[in-house]
Amino acid sequence: MDAGLRPRIDASQVPSPIQLVEEDRLKWEGRVYMTLPGEYAPASTSDFTAIDQGSASPKFARVTTWKFPSSSRLAHECAIPLAAVFQPFAELDRVEEPVPLVHTEKSGPARCERCRAYINPWCLWVSGGTRWKCNLCGHDTEVSAEYFCSLDANLMRLDYRQRPELMKGTVDFVVPEEYWAINPPQALTMPYYTHEPRKTGSRPPEPMKYIFALDVSYEAVQLGANGATLDACFPPECSIAFLTYDSTIHFYDLLADPVKMLVVSDIEEVFVPLQQGLFVNPIQRRDILESFLEILPTRFENASFREAALGSLLRSCHAALVSNNANAQ
Repeated sequence: MDAGLRPRIDASQVPSPIQLVEEDRLKWEGRVYMTLPGEYAPASTSDFTAIDQGSASPKFARVTTWKFPSSSRLAHECAIPLAAVFQPFAELDRVEEPVPLVHTEKSGPARCERCRAYINPWCLWVSGGTRWKCNLCGHDTEVSAEYFCSLDANLMRLDYRQRPELMKGTVDFVVPEEYWAINPPQALTMPYYTHEPRKTGSRPPEPMKYIFALDVSYEAVQLGANGATLDACFPPECSIAFLTYDSTIHFYDLLADPVKMLVVSDIEEVFVPLQQGLFVNPIQRRDILESFLEILPTRFENASFREAALGSLLRSCHAALVSNNANAQ
């Protein structure tokens, strides 16, 4: 074909991602997004305020397309990949309602007997409220005696306004022990040394633990990498620890004043040299942590070790989390 006969591409007709992002941002500036179906959700790049009307806010769940095929045949013919992105702990606007906490019975939250879907605002109540129909698979599940409630003339439960799981698209369930994670089986070889027995069975939920590891080898000090400040927002019940490393691993007792440093020079069989003081609450020990971070760069300003035992450090972090009942598997 003659190259001169080929249609030229008009640059003005090519969609601009930057322009679309800016238009969506301006569209939702100062507006409220209602989560009931009917309106396209704001783009992930836009700041918006959402009101949960029974469907999860796009801040918590966002799909790759807002139009799904109505049948398996149509889905096969379209050949469009479908996916969803979930962000359970998404940051909410200060004017948005917090995620409600639902305390369940000993049996846990109501779930579909077939597909294990959780009870939600889009389920239907049948048989006078003794059974509910799953909105995902259509299966009827029997309602437990402690969860039963009569229905009104519209086949709605009389207590649905008092149950967030029947009103909101996003809720947090307090679940019984059967939902807890299980400690993994004993490995043939451990990546670290410990004298503590291996924990078995279920593992109770614990507040988050964070470890900040700083490279204090010669190259890192010359680049100023260890002079960074810590400015983060932590959950109120969490705990944090600090480790530094060059050719050895340095642990810090954050309960001591001033903070004490313990050095582990054996990087082949690493271990945790202290049981108390490694993890502290950042809110309760804020003053001590700020003083510690201020003097930390000066402690290694004359560093001469050029090696950085990163692999041993990772095994030390693993050992520290496991010895403090944290999930590090």
